Amino acid sequence: MAALGLVWSLAACAALPGDTSALYLRALELEEAAGDDGPVLARAAVAYAQAAERGHAAAMNNLGLLFHRGRGVARDDGEARAWFERAVAAGYEGARVNLGLVCFYGFGGERDVAAAREQWQLAAERGDGRAAALLGSWHYEGAAGSPVDRAEAVRWYAIAAPAGETTAQHRLGLCLLRGDGVDADAAAGVAWLQRAAANGSAQAQRDLALCLQRGTGIAKDEVAARTWLARAAASGDPAAQATVAGLSAQAAAPVRD
Repeated sequence: MAALGLVWSLAACAALPGDTSALYLRALELEEAAGDDGPVLARAAVAYAQAAERGHAAAMNNLGLLFHRGRGVARDDGEARAWFERAVAAGYEGARVNLGLVCFYGFGGERDVAAAREQWQLAAERGDGRAAALLGSWHYEGAAGSPVDRAEAVRWYAIAAPAGETTAQHRLGLCLLRGDGVDADAAAGVAWLQRAAANGSAQAQRDLALCLQRGTGIAKDEVAARTWLARAAASGDPAAQATVAGLSAQAAAPVRD
């Protein structure tokens, strides 16, 4: 891979000593400590590359991420895609999500939505929550011209939500509230909205506020509703911001006899 020469020249050092796992752990330490420090990131890239060339599959994946993000090396999506492919071939299941993403968006090569879906399906079937969330969104939105299938979306979101995937938690909650692709269960829906809201989803915070305001699936609580609405607005949700602005304007309006 031609761009690897750039990695070596950035470091300008001899091969790092130590076994493959030690190289990988050193790379992780360097990347974590680097922040946006280019020279330190370049050293991390060197360590990942040396571990990857010795067959360390997780290092292949992380080197692909550095190439995709342009951290420590010049951005090169062709290199990123090639390293993700090598990581998957070497048995690193965590690389399937990344390989699927570059295939879906056409980074580093032709767009291949079928390959993306195949990688996510394989990863999700092995318990990868992020892959399950991506598949859920595929069916929820009808990605790449496929039909919307909320029942199939719920099936994948039900795997992703317990794994902590916030979008899955939010959308699973909405489906349960509306009976969309699943039997309606307002209380269960609100429970998932609460988890997504606690995890920082502005949309879930807004929707939870509406449930609290209306008493849908949870006891009506105007104070809590306003608190969650304010959090959603602070998190950048436009609808929540508009509502909070409207409430503030009403409160500031002069009272007429």
